[in-house]
Amino acid sequence: MQAAHTEANKAKEKLEAAQKQVEQRLNEDNNLRGALQDQIDENEWLKAQIEAGMSAKHSEQAPQTDAEKAAAAAVDPLVQWGKQVPQ
Repeated sequence: MQAAHTEANKAKEKLEAAQKQVEQRLNEDNNLRGALQDQIDENEWLKAQIEAGMSAKHSEQAPQTDAEKAAAAAVDPLVQWGKQVPQ
């Protein structure tokens, strides 16, 4: 009778230990799921920021500075002259 009681206690302890392992693993998995979701959310936010930046660049041309305008104006006559020069 004592042996059966001892075996039952051992089995109960094994079961409790296994239950604790399952609970620990579940907590770890939940933490990892939360961290993964945070990364997914951050990646989506960054993607939206990149797309917004790209669409803004394509839809709006930055106004030229005076130096850029002068450089463009200086190149045009030079290009025209280069086309007229016989090769």
